[in-house]
Amino acid sequence: MKTPDERMGESLRVIRAERGLSIKELAGRSGLSTGMISQIERGRSSPSLRSLRLLAEALEVPISQFFESHQTPLEPLSPYVLMRDGLPPEKWSSLK
Repeated sequence: MKTPDERMGESLRVIRAERGLSIKELAGRSGLSTGMISQIERGRSSPSLRSLRLLAEALEVPISQFFESHQTPLEPLSPYVLMRDGLPPEKWSSLK
């Protein structure tokens, strides 16, 4: 289960990505360092109210949006081949 800091960081990352901004661009707009934003996004730092306000202003969202649940796109699974006795699934019926 994710910590509150991890959930908030995930929200920040999703909002930033939706706006097509890099961490560096968000840092320039907010006045926060790229390292600080990276730490917040990874749930490694609890941002102050001032930092949240600066991020919200830079992203043009209310601070409350950082506390809402955001769905992150699923990463594609690595391609793999499912085999049984050296055969792909469509050939398994021949094993009976």
